[in-house]
Amino acid sequence: MLSDSSKGLSLSPGGQGELRTTPQEEEKAVKITPLDIRQQQFAYRFRGFDIEEVDAFLEMVASELEEQIREVAELREQLASRDQEIHELRQLVSELEEQVKENSLLRERLERREEEIRELRENEKELRKILATAQQVKEEVRERAEKEAELLIREAELKAGKILLNAEEELNRIKEDILELRRQRKLFELKIRNAVETHLKLLSIGREEGEEALGNEVDLNPRSLPESKENPPENSEQV
Repeated sequence: MLSDSSKGLSLSPGGQGELRTTPQEEEKAVKITPLDIRQQQFAYRFRGFDIEEVDAFLEMVASELEEQIREVAELREQLASRDQEIHELRQLVSELEEQVKENSLLRERLERREEEIRELRENEKELRKILATAQQVKEEVRERAEKEAELLIREAELKAGKILLNAEEELNRIKEDILELRRQRKLFELKIRNAVETHLKLLSIGREEGEEALGNEVDLNPRSLPESKENPPENSEQV
């Protein structure tokens, strides 16, 4: 327990609640010690103070001073410990302030990232709408193309059927024409053959008649035989 002399302790100028000793207390603590008080001798005077009471008082003062010195030492140790704690706390506060700044920066970055994410989500929604519209247009175009392709295929099939029908008709006409040409060829060949045979028969008959007439002339006029060889009868030339 502190005595009244502890009133000499005061707060530090920093207002941190720390206990400080005054210069006077430190000076007394340096100049007067409990041992000095116990060894202090006083001169004897007639009718002076009671020696035992003085010694008892000095012992009490020395004990109190020892207690004060011990408490001051403890307070100084506590003060040093508090100073260290305050220093550590200040460092911690500084670190916390830095951390707060970093957290603030991180919060700002996070807010920017969240804003970017919101924008990306909005863009994603727009892209999904565009993709859905494109898919719908694609389906419509595909259906329209399929219908047009079916119509084109039908038209092509109809045209192909007409072309095949016309081709078959043309082929039949060509076949008929070929058969007709073959028939006419055979007829023409037959006519030519008959004409040739008739002409050959006529030539054969004419030759026989000429030879017979020539034989008759030779028999009638033997001298004219050489001339007849040089100048054959006109009938033979005509034949």
